[in-house]
Amino acid sequence: MSPYFTSLAMFTTLTLTLSDGVNTKDVVIDIEVINLPPIFLEDINNLAMNPTEIVKLVLPIAEDPEGNGLTITYDSPKVSFANFSQSGGVNAFIINPQLADCGTFSTVYVSLFDGAMTSDH
Repeated sequence: MSPYFTSLAMFTTLTLTLSDGVNTKDVVIDIEVINLPPIFLEDINNLAMNPTEIVKLVLPIAEDPEGNGLTITYDSPKVSFANFSQSGGVNAFIINPQLADCGTFSTVYVSLFDGAMTSDH
């Protein structure tokens, strides 16, 4: 038996050649390579704040099931009082609403990208 494939990350079939020294038979096995999306290990909770209060909202640890490196991005065009910070492996939002921001309800979308799949939170 001799398996043949070019690259574990690239192949979609595996061909096995079986031989008893007299007869030879090729067996083709279809392989589905699955890439799972990256995840946060804990939920991100909603936040209620008072004006002029400063909160550092630390994001939970994120990981990719296959161990790929992650890119973390955020999208929040309506929140001028929140800034994203990445320092020492810690990802956080520094949030500092002012009196004029009272009653503002904004959603911050955080995306995790592992080079192949994106998951939005």
